[in-house]
Amino acid sequence: MKSENNKDMDKFSKLYDKTINIDEIKKVAEEENKDEKIDVKEEELPKVDFEIYDKLNEDNFLKADIEQEIINKLGKDVASMSEGTFTLTELKRLNDIKRTVHTESVTSDTPIEEKNDEYKKEKKSEKTHNSRLSNITSGVFIVFVIIILYLWHFIAFDADEIINNPYNKRSSILEKSILRGRIYSADDCLLAYSNVGEDNKNQRFYPYKEIFAHVVGRVEKGKSGLESKYDFDMLTTNENELAIIVDDFQESKPLGNSIYTTLNANLQTIAYKQLGDRKGAVVALEPKTGKILVMASTPSYDPNTVDENWDDLTDDENEEFTLMNRASQGLYAPGSTFKIVTALEYLRENKNSFEDFKYDCKGEMSFDDYTLHCYNNTAHGNQNLGKMFANSCNCGFAEIGLNLNIDKFNKTCTKLLFNSDLPYDYEYSKSSFLLNKEMKDETIANYVIGQGKVLISPLHNALITAAIANNGVLMKPYMVNSIKDCDNKTVKKYEPKYYEQLMSKNEADILKSLMREVVTDGTAKSLNNLNVEVAGKTGTAEYNNSNNSHGWFVCFAPYKNPKIVLSIIVEDGKTGAESAVPIANEILSEYFK
Repeated sequence: MKSENNKDMDKFSKLYDKTINIDEIKKVAEEENKDEKIDVKEEELPKVDFEIYDKLNEDNFLKADIEQEIINKLGKDVASMSEGTFTLTELKRLNDIKRTVHTESVTSDTPIEEKNDEYKKEKKSEKTHNSRLSNITSGVFIVFVIIILYLWHFIAFDADEIINNPYNKRSSILEKSILRGRIYSADDCLLAYSNVGEDNKNQRFYPYKEIFAHVVGRVEKGKSGLESKYDFDMLTTNENELAIIVDDFQESKPLGNSIYTTLNANLQTIAYKQLGDRKGAVVALEPKTGKILVMASTPSYDPNTVDENWDDLTDDENEEFTLMNRASQGLYAPGSTFKIVTALEYLRENKNSFEDFKYDCKGEMSFDDYTLHCYNNTAHGNQNLGKMFANSCNCGFAEIGLNLNIDKFNKTCTKLLFNSDLPYDYEYSKSSFLLNKEMKDETIANYVIGQGKVLISPLHNALITAAIANNGVLMKPYMVNSIKDCDNKTVKKYEPKYYEQLMSKNEADILKSLMREVVTDGTAKSLNNLNVEVAGKTGTAEYNNSNNSHGWFVCFAPYKNPKIVLSIIVEDGKTGAESAVPIANEILSEYFK
């Protein structure tokens, strides 16, 4: 018997929701199917009081169970019931099933309320159990995600540092079976190598002795420099197991990977010899790539004899600080090289009027209880910004600094990496600069000309100069070109990396022209005899009340297409023009010959 869904459901609901009456069943059947013979006795379809059923239905969980039982016994799925396709015989069966199910529920020895309570407890217990399983699953998943993220972070950022940590015992274990790899300069000079010595131990040799001590580093008394950074790489070999066994049988060791640096041995040697017995440092790099060409520091030490000289090197009374790499770890007042930064801030605050700047220098500037002098009390007279920069006029730049916005000036210095981490993978010291509005005018005047508590490393000064030379863009400095195995196959190659735009191209161009004037008509005129155009800035940094000073010079060349940047400091060198500029002259002459 088939009929439309809505009509059947309406008629069926009359039988489903109340006590079934045989006459009504017959009536419905006759209307729907005239051909089917109906022969049902009333006693064959006993009445069921559905009030009990309705009472039970008040609990949805019990209603659902009963309806499912009805479906199971009837042999139809939920969809069939909802469509309402039933014959009279099926209606009878349905009534019997209802009666059976509800009679069982009513006649049970356990009161309905107690059965409901037990069922609720069972369901609650099941729900709690499922909830716990869900929480455990979620917890395991979160832990798994954390582990994956940690492994990713370790591989991407921490692996090299931890593997090459001087306290990592794995290095000592590898030393027993692998001959430590070599270190080469960019001009193919051997900077460090190992031989197998007594008791099958590696013996390390440094042909250039003191010249590369700080940058190449050492392996004795704690690894440093490149020896520390690439420790694990130099103790890794590509030789197969059979070759290693043969080497072992012959009482030899397989050679580890070798490091090919960006360092120029010829320029490094010139820089070191030019510093001589004076304390100081020289940094040279390529502004367009970030390759470090020179990193010399004096006084130095011989890494070949570290063991026997260790006590003297670490003596508390030794004030030479021989083990310190002054190029990256030394902090000095920048002196007049900081006028580059002050000039940059002035350009930013006076974009449309800086070309109109004029200042009449009298050679000194007086404050309440302090007088600021230009070098040698020189009165420079009327100057524009370019002339004042070329003459390194202290009074003129103090006048500029006193009228700058201190908050903006601090932001510019932060952008130039003062009080910040440098993009450098080896040991270094942070530079510092901080002005505040509560400072006295004489304090501000000293800060803006690179005196007072302003501190910078030669490396940092080189990076600022490199950004100027490279149209405002700073490339990440690096010291290794590649790593190669014992068959001279490249294991890893390092490429130049962009770091940050420290200033706009227009700002860099203006600073370039100011620095060029220092060489053409200023404190570094002695460089005009070179066959290449140089732009730079000298500096004289007083460091005590006796007017003792360090000599600075930063520069780049050629002026129109910079290929090299230099940052030089000579401790107790008096002026930069006297002590640092001549070193630059020698290095640039060799580089461009």
